[in-house]
Amino acid sequence: MDRFARAVHRLHAAIFQGYRDWCSHVGLPLRIPELKLAKIHRPHTIQARWKILHRVTVVSEWEYGLEELAMYFLVYSEAANLRHTPECLWFVFWICRNSFHRWNGASCPNPMHPSSPIFAYEHLKHADVIQRNISLRNRHHAELMAAMAALGTTPDLVDETRESMALTALVHTGSIQPDSPDGAALADMAAHGDAGYFLDRVVSPIFAFLAVHVDRMGTDGVEIAHRIAYDDVNESLCRRNIVAQALLRLGVRVGPGGSIAMSRDPYDALLGIGRVQISVEGQPIAKLAAGRLDTEGMGGVGWNVEVARDWWGAFVFRKTFVERRSIFTMYRAFYRVWAFILLEFHLMAVLTWGRDNYYAISSLAMSHALLSFLEQVAAFWTQRASVGGPRVAGGAISGRAALGVLQWLAILCVMALLMAAQVIGWWVFGEYHIWWWAAAGYGGLVVAQALLSTRPGHAVSWGTWLSNVVFWALVLGMKGAFDWYAVFRTLDTSILGLWNRGWLPLSSDGRLDGDLVLCIARALPALVIMATDAQVFYYLVTALFGWVKGLVQLNLGAVTGFQEVVATFHKAPAQCWVLFSDVWNEVVAELREVDLISNAERDNLVFVHLDLEPGVEAVSRALEVPGINSAQKVGREVGGGGVGRRARACWWGAECPAGGAWGRMRILIVWLVLQLRIVDREQSNVLLDFKPLEGPLDLEQRTARRSAVAAVGELLKLLKTIMAKAPDDAALRTRWEASQKMHGCLVKLAAALRIEIKAVLRVHSRSARGPDEKDSSRRTHSAAVALDRALDALSAGLLDFWRWCEFVGEAAGLATLHADAPDSAARRCVAAVARQLERMLDTSAKGAQPRGDEALRVLTGFMSSLRNPTLARPPAVEDMLSWNVLTPHYEEDVMYALNAASVARHFDLQPSAATGMADLVRENEDGLSVMQWLKSAYAREWDHLLERLGPALNGLEPRHITAADFDVGGPLHAVQVQLLLWASYRGQLLARTVRGMMAYERGLALVARLESPRPPRLSEVAYEARLKDLVSSKFTYVYPGLRVATIDSAVAEGGARQCAVLVRANVGTVVTDPRSVHELIRLPQNRETTHGVILGEGKPENQNSAIIFCFGEVLQAIDMNQDNYLAEALKTPVTPHGTINKYERPFPDMGHSPVVLVGFREWVFSQDSGALASFAAATEFSFGSVVQRVMTWPGAVRFHYGHPDMWNKLFVMTRGGVSKATRGFHISEDVFAGYNHTLRGGKTKFKEYISVGKGRDMGFDSINSFESKVSGGNGEQAMSRDLFRMCSRFDFFRLMAFYHSGTGFFINSFLIMTLVYLNIWVILVLALTNSMLVVDPYTLTVINALTGQAVAVSVNQAVQLGMLSIIVFAVELLLEYGIVKMLGTLLVQFVQGSLAFFTFRARTSAYYFMSDVQYGGAKYIPTGRGYAIKHSSFVKVYSSYARSHLYFAAELVYLLVLLALIDTTASPGGGASLPLAMQDYGALTWSTWLVAVCILWSPFWFNPQTFQLERCKDDFEAWILWMTDVIDSEAGSTWYSWNKSNLERIRNEKMSLNNPMATSLRGIAGALPTAVLALAAISTLTNTSINRWVIFGIASGGFWTFILVVWVVRRVLLSNYYYRLWRAMRTFCFLAAIAFLVCCVIFIPGGFSAGVGVKNLIIIIFANMSAVSVATQILLYGCRDSIMARHIVDASYRTLDWILGYIFFSFLFLLSFIQVVDMLQGAMLYNMKFAKALQRSRLMESNFLPSYVDRAMERLSHTLQEEIVVKTPPRPKPTKGI
Repeated sequence: MDRFARAVHRLHAAIFQGYRDWCSHVGLPLRIPELKLAKIHRPHTIQARWKILHRVTVVSEWEYGLEELAMYFLVYSEAANLRHTPECLWFVFWICRNSFHRWNGASCPNPMHPSSPIFAYEHLKHADVIQRNISLRNRHHAELMAAMAALGTTPDLVDETRESMALTALVHTGSIQPDSPDGAALADMAAHGDAGYFLDRVVSPIFAFLAVHVDRMGTDGVEIAHRIAYDDVNESLCRRNIVAQALLRLGVRVGPGGSIAMSRDPYDALLGIGRVQISVEGQPIAKLAAGRLDTEGMGGVGWNVEVARDWWGAFVFRKTFVERRSIFTMYRAFYRVWAFILLEFHLMAVLTWGRDNYYAISSLAMSHALLSFLEQVAAFWTQRASVGGPRVAGGAISGRAALGVLQWLAILCVMALLMAAQVIGWWVFGEYHIWWWAAAGYGGLVVAQALLSTRPGHAVSWGTWLSNVVFWALVLGMKGAFDWYAVFRTLDTSILGLWNRGWLPLSSDGRLDGDLVLCIARALPALVIMATDAQVFYYLVTALFGWVKGLVQLNLGAVTGFQEVVATFHKAPAQCWVLFSDVWNEVVAELREVDLISNAERDNLVFVHLDLEPGVEAVSRALEVPGINSAQKVGREVGGGGVGRRARACWWGAECPAGGAWGRMRILIVWLVLQLRIVDREQSNVLLDFKPLEGPLDLEQRTARRSAVAAVGELLKLLKTIMAKAPDDAALRTRWEASQKMHGCLVKLAAALRIEIKAVLRVHSRSARGPDEKDSSRRTHSAAVALDRALDALSAGLLDFWRWCEFVGEAAGLATLHADAPDSAARRCVAAVARQLERMLDTSAKGAQPRGDEALRVLTGFMSSLRNPTLARPPAVEDMLSWNVLTPHYEEDVMYALNAASVARHFDLQPSAATGMADLVRENEDGLSVMQWLKSAYAREWDHLLERLGPALNGLEPRHITAADFDVGGPLHAVQVQLLLWASYRGQLLARTVRGMMAYERGLALVARLESPRPPRLSEVAYEARLKDLVSSKFTYVYPGLRVATIDSAVAEGGARQCAVLVRANVGTVVTDPRSVHELIRLPQNRETTHGVILGEGKPENQNSAIIFCFGEVLQAIDMNQDNYLAEALKTPVTPHGTINKYERPFPDMGHSPVVLVGFREWVFSQDSGALASFAAATEFSFGSVVQRVMTWPGAVRFHYGHPDMWNKLFVMTRGGVSKATRGFHISEDVFAGYNHTLRGGKTKFKEYISVGKGRDMGFDSINSFESKVSGGNGEQAMSRDLFRMCSRFDFFRLMAFYHSGTGFFINSFLIMTLVYLNIWVILVLALTNSMLVVDPYTLTVINALTGQAVAVSVNQAVQLGMLSIIVFAVELLLEYGIVKMLGTLLVQFVQGSLAFFTFRARTSAYYFMSDVQYGGAKYIPTGRGYAIKHSSFVKVYSSYARSHLYFAAELVYLLVLLALIDTTASPGGGASLPLAMQDYGALTWSTWLVAVCILWSPFWFNPQTFQLERCKDDFEAWILWMTDVIDSEAGSTWYSWNKSNLERIRNEKMSLNNPMATSLRGIAGALPTAVLALAAISTLTNTSINRWVIFGIASGGFWTFILVVWVVRRVLLSNYYYRLWRAMRTFCFLAAIAFLVCCVIFIPGGFSAGVGVKNLIIIIFANMSAVSVATQILLYGCRDSIMARHIVDASYRTLDWILGYIFFSFLFLLSFIQVVDMLQGAMLYNMKFAKALQRSRLMESNFLPSYVDRAMERLSHTLQEEIVVKTPPRPKPTKGI
């Protein structure tokens, strides 16, 4: 009982800590000590009952705890989606806990009463009542349904007489006997149904409210700011005033100090919400919101869920945080980061241009006050209630924000007045420096507030804090030095020179001109650099800290290759291998089961366990180390003088007489000859006691040793011959000859021993003086003499040839070895020793090493992790925490199908159903199949599979076997499943994940066997059953009978009903059988949409539905694209036990922060699937190792980033679960869960001694889709309350770490991409305004206005866009694998195009992050994880990346080419223009060219078969049709529909923008840089005889007149179907345009252009194009509702797409003619073998039928007909986890 009570207290303390915190926060007591009922029916009866209860028994505290736990778990189980709102559940629980019904009926009665927990605990007949009821329900499901239908059972009917009626109904069915002991339980079920009253009356109304706001409005695209989400529902019931008002309406008054007075039972009142025909203080129900709920005067029995839903919406739920899409929201969240950057810019500007002006320096205080004022304005603006939106909770938010605005406005005004008074010397300010003291005091207060106000509640340890301070001191120190020397020092003279440039004078005196625009343009890149360069130094210092920590603290890199694994075997003592051998052998066995190693490699890796007879152990051990330990060492040790030195390094040290492998081999030979009865026990002891010299003394001894080794090899071959089968006389004769030849081998060995004896006697010449001789030399001498006598005896005995013949003949001395002899342990042991000796002699060091990279990674990683100092001693299996693994799965393939058509036919499906299956043999348009790719990528593992299937191959030649042989009718159809599993284990399918996760169960069983071997008296069956029970109590994933948690739907009265179901498969029972249902919980009904209970995002909602079936203390959410091996699974029990258990099981209370999350590394198993897969794996490798290592320490900002993370389930189940689920907002659901639990006080740990496999996307489109999803998710994070609250509560240095490792990374990506454009824009502006050279005001010399910008801008953007990820990756490779592996990997990836890939991905991140911040619309994007061997059409590529990437890069190229055409530098004094040198142009623009080329090149280079001429021709034809609005089957759109979808958010088609006016202004402002370029272009028209504006107007008018005439002619001709005439006209216009350009170059009169006509013409054309761009931008954003404006904008975009398309195809056709580009692409993206297969498939003209028939000619004809189906593009498989 004491243990049970302690267990209850521990569980209660863990579960109810959140309840205690909530009650304290809202001012409610945990338990009401007594019910203070103001008015209640039958008060005397109640009082009597109360007295009786307290007189009968004294209630124990643990009974209260047990009762509360039971009540909470009942509420939690039926809460459905309310589990996302934990405080809402506590509100409901508080009402239930303090209900009169609970006190009256659920209070603890007399301990002898059957309803007492003590009675239930002490009487075993209650122990299995739940399982018994479940079994009854499943066995009599049909009878129960019939009885319930006959009785009209409803959950709210409580009539005891109905049980007898139900029993009678059940008896009539014939399956129940009247006096059956199960009759009462079945009658109770039939009479009262599934007890769904609580679900219907309490959960369903809140669920209905969420269905409106989370589901329906989210599906309709309503912005999160205009609807109430899960977080708002939860936080509404965390506000004291809302809770008090809600309780008051339920009849509970909360008084001062938490006193409670009840006018009615709150639970009755809660159930009464939604009753129809009720009145509230005489008012009709329509006016419910104006009054209080009174359940006493209800006149009807009807109930309406909409009425109850509206009550919650009217009185309880409010919007508690407005997630408004605005730059102000991000500014408010990262205010301190951005303020630091702006103040740094201000400080450096002051030090540059006003270092002697103290007022300028002190103005920093003014700047900070201004930024703080803007932060308060942002808070007020973003948290205002939306027009027509939900009510914001009270007026507190707006009130506090308004107060903050007024306070900071007052501070700002006071400081401005003080500074002005000091400047003018007003009053006492002329005598005293009041302003200086005020500014200094303000700065001191700001620093003190920053240090003191952000630590409480979210503080880290002082050690971590100080480490983080040092970290950021390095980062900010490097940043400050770079900003000062590389950025600001170059701005000094440039800005001053541009300030006096006099460009575009607007007044006659020259005081008003455009120089300010030039100065701002020149300074803008500096500001952007200062805002982003901290990211560079952050990653550099991260690499440094991560490298040092990994090397010093984690001992990473201790085992980098297989040779280190072998060295580990050498260094460890022999006794360590006794227990480790079983573990190691199981690890190796698993590698063989999944075909990562061959049989020979397995034999070299495993320990050999010898089944020795009793008494044999005296001369040999029962355990032999793996063959890798002695591979080729015998020859080296025998051959030279270095034997002694190697002997001292052998793993058994002094136990080895002759050292190393040769010494071990000598022991095995002695045992072997003893087992063969060639020597006796005494002689064997003499042989073992003899200790030869460590090194040979002379050539004779060395030759003798080599001869002995050769003799041993020959002896082993003869043994094998003797032990072989002898089916005929010839074999018997061979066996006899081998027996006789053994004599010669033994004689050679004896001769070698005599030479060894002679050498020993030469060195050790003194004999022993007695049996107790201490001198080692004398003992060695005596052992040699004894051996010499033994050899003499042997020479006279069996070494004599005739005696040997008698021994093997008449005496049958070797007969026990014959194959036809009875099997025995000795015979098996001799065979094992012979094989071991053979491996020691024949196996080379290279041959002993596994050849597969994956096997090497598993083994080296396992051995390296064992040397990690943080790996603690594992607990006993019985003491470890229990954990569950939960894998979401939705429509993904479980395993590959060999032939989808055959599978569809087998299951009676339509042939079209086969198109959606993952098929191994289906070929794409290039004649390539998944099976071809797998065989080329995993050729060695394919051979391993065939070797494992050897007996089943039926004599087929392995190299001729194809996948077709495994199909129906093929010779290998019986083992088809083995092929499918082999292929599935190399893809990203559920089968791989299940196999990997079940390694946990296998590892636990192995450890349990090692901890508790089978007792002698316990049978094997009972022992296995006990182990199974122990393992199943600690780990749950997939039982021997499959368990699946799912949501089942059924059509019932009133609509579809859903249930959360736990299904377990029984052998011989179909899944639809009710007996398969293990658990079934009814869910509320969604009347708003067809999504059912999936109100929010699918994956977190379904995790929430399944979490109630996870019964462990730890929960691990695993994605379906993950993997695991036994080597890693064995270490898993250590992880939660050493961290979570340390903090989460306090007794009796939790007064400290628990560990909520334990994260660990991931290794990417898809890295071998091509170049793109290796790039994605490199990113994942660096982020999952060094980045998260530093995020954990010293940053303390590592949250939840990987699904292998282990959750403390007892913590998270009462605080919102493992993910957040609001539809359209919580896209990164797992990251939000980490934020949530960190804000709730939880801690996160990160362990690197364990890892789990992860599959990443392997195609270019899927990788960028995933990146767009992550970027959009970070855009949602930037708007969220979680991020704002964490940013506002972290200390400054932790905030900086959080910013640069999280959302700030995406902000910096956007700023870097902006800097790329800004760089060329500034250069072009200065070039067009002839401001490249200016006069230095200090020295009056001519200087370049762009001095320093090339270095600062180019290096910054090049490093951040392409090199940043590579730097961190290189450092971690160096640490873990060495410099050779690092250099080789980086070189290969660079050649494959990694720089272009990372640059393109950076643009993806920048575009989709800012798009989501501006317009929202982030959603889960099904990326697909299949092999990227299919070519994407040009239409697909263009429609995917044109607006996001290609437009941007094309504009960069356009500006770069323009700069090259017009680039001249005018002398500041008005002299002649001087051309810039080519090296200057290259220095200024190389980084921009790099970015532009990388972005334009990537989508085509990483698209297979792009540079194939025939493919290019097909793509061109498809693109022409698409541009003319013919739907493209692959893209699924026409140009018009694609353009419309891209512009619908800008045009606000769905009316979802928060502030359309702000969006319009922001979009129009985006055209300002282009407008400045146009203005600069016009102003630079030089050497014209008339006004430049007139010239520009005339030329532009002529140009647009010509365009208009052509357009009118085209419209007229096409409308009248004169297509031939229009083609002729089009050709004429094109030739005329070419002729006009030629004339402009040659014949333009000098009066118009003065010899520079080409430049002026280029500038005029550019200015017109810029003007068109500006006009299009204004029409797009400013005239959304104008049909004419939309037509103009659409026409502009279509024209641009025509131009870009023709340009792209010009280059594609050119490169396609060069066939080497196509071959190089195939080799670089995949491998040479697959590239050759691709070439062969092209030679076969991609014809499916002939190629397939050639590979399977022996197949049956009907099978071929099954496979030949109409090929249609397969629908994309969504990977959304549910």
